[in-house]
Amino acid sequence: MPGLRDRHQRQVAFEPLPSVVERAGQQRKIVKAGKLLPSTILRRLGSYSRHNQLYQAFHELGLAVRTEFLLRFVSDLDLRRIIQAAMNKSERFNQFAQWVAFGGKGMITENDGAEQRKRIKYNHLVANCLIFHNVYEMTKALHRLLSEGVLVKEETIQHLSPYITEHINRFGVYEWNPERAAPVHIEKSVFLSFHTLTDI
Repeated sequence: MPGLRDRHQRQVAFEPLPSVVERAGQQRKIVKAGKLLPSTILRRLGSYSRHNQLYQAFHELGLAVRTEFLLRFVSDLDLRRIIQAAMNKSERFNQFAQWVAFGGKGMITENDGAEQRKRIKYNHLVANCLIFHNVYEMTKALHRLLSEGVLVKEETIQHLSPYITEHINRFGVYEWNPERAAPVHIEKSVFLSFHTLTDI
């Protein structure tokens, strides 16, 4: 693909950058003074225009930043591991949230943006409640093992996941009781760190 190769082999044009720094500073002052909305600038920058010098300058700056990051990513093994681990966590949460939103196969059929955002927020709320429940129960189980003299290694805990679903019945009967009183207290020891656990 010659076109793609030429695009990635060209040098970043730094020449437009100094000429628009002053202009960008002026627009920043205008936005700070409330005379121009940030969304207006983003809308202008979001529409491609060869005649928009500010857009061209930020485009070239973005190419430089992405190039610098890609070079770091290729040459730094630890950075790749950190990014991969973060991506795995994010993907696992998304899978868990999708498992929670099993009704209608998780499809959002509303065309209204506000209703779509509500569905997503409610889905994440339920998912986070289940994650809290899982962590709470796993931590109590760890305390019970330690109290029985079982050695729990930190390496073992690192492999635990709050996204377990085998014990959750999505098709059960759930009752909402607004009159139910919240627990007076939660055992503080349940949420101690691993290092504290090993000292018990």
